Amino acid sequence: MYKSFNVKTLGILEINYSKNVFPEQGKRSRQVELLIIYLILNRDKNITSRQLISYLWGDKEDQVTIGALRNLVYRARKDLKKLYAKEPCILSKGHSYFWNPAVKCQVDYEEIMELSERIMKGNDTDSQYRDCCWLADKFENPFLPELQDNEWIGQLNRKLIKNCFDALFQTIDKLENEGRFQEIVELTGHPHLAGIENELLFIKKMNAYYHLKETDRALKYYQELMNSYYLFYGIETAPQIKELYQKCLDERPQVQLDTISIEDFLESSDTLKGAFYCDFYVFKRIYRLNIADTRSSDHKRALVMLTLSGQSSEENAMSEESQRLKDIMMKNLRKSDIFSQYSTTQYFLIIEAPKTGGIETAIERIIRYFDREKTHPEISISKKIKEID
Repeated sequence: MYKSFNVKTLGILEINYSKNVFPEQGKRSRQVELLIIYLILNRDKNITSRQLISYLWGDKEDQVTIGALRNLVYRARKDLKKLYAKEPCILSKGHSYFWNPAVKCQVDYEEIMELSERIMKGNDTDSQYRDCCWLADKFENPFLPELQDNEWIGQLNRKLIKNCFDALFQTIDKLENEGRFQEIVELTGHPHLAGIENELLFIKKMNAYYHLKETDRALKYYQELMNSYYLFYGIETAPQIKELYQKCLDERPQVQLDTISIEDFLESSDTLKGAFYCDFYVFKRIYRLNIADTRSSDHKRALVMLTLSGQSSEENAMSEESQRLKDIMMKNLRKSDIFSQYSTTQYFLIIEAPKTGGIETAIERIIRYFDREKTHPEISISKKIKEID
């Protein structure tokens, strides 16, 4: 009995039919995969050769011939025949190509889009909540992440994210209006949503904790957000999150700590390692405090400037190397060290050591790690060190 193709697009592309799988392990072709998934997602349309070339090759379409497209279609048909040999999956008519309507497909992208539409059109909060939980179950990976640099793949991924979050927040708003804050906590705490950086999601979850009077959980969650915002992104939390934090403090029982307890709490180690990263305006304030503090300290502190330079033929080379440098500093500087990014090519650091030579050693280590790990050899790093006095 014939059954449809199971097309997995959330994550790395995989098409299953019976016991057969496309693409075969170790035989991936970016252009073949783009062609096949485009025809599957547009299987109700005839696509002209020129349209296909535009979608598959983007701004390089002027360099691609009709013959190159024919060769690509031939390769795709050959690969699909190993998956399903009963009839051809890709058909042609004149100067256009289309997916064989007799070859049925179940596509996870289409299922999750249909589910989000159903949630947004729904009227029953219970059904919408259940569907949102199911939506979160399915929303495990982005749409074809390995092909995101292709324009139409990126557009579909953005549409997927927008639809899912529109459905999610519409349901959360209804749950809020009905006072069902425990369900909001459970929904926003879904493992597939936990790693998503969405400010409104953070606000909704913290607001739910506040209304449930779970102030300790709210304050712990706020601390996690602060660590994420400052240490990884160097920015402040949203004003609404700060307002909720203050509300939680106001609701907290009037219990006070003694000096020993607060010292133990402040000195206790957390799971975050490495230096403190902050935005440049926070860095300026910290620098001014360091000027005053250095005068009464035996340790040396220095302002360090690290600058990236060089030209690369790759468009995002400098951004990639800048992020690599940031990751290296985050892992290899000490917790007492502070750094900030001024621009794509420049970072400033405040480093402390018993002697000036120790500061030089720490910076040379960072540069050595960077030179070893960088993937664009034409980009180099230079340093300037000025003692704070």
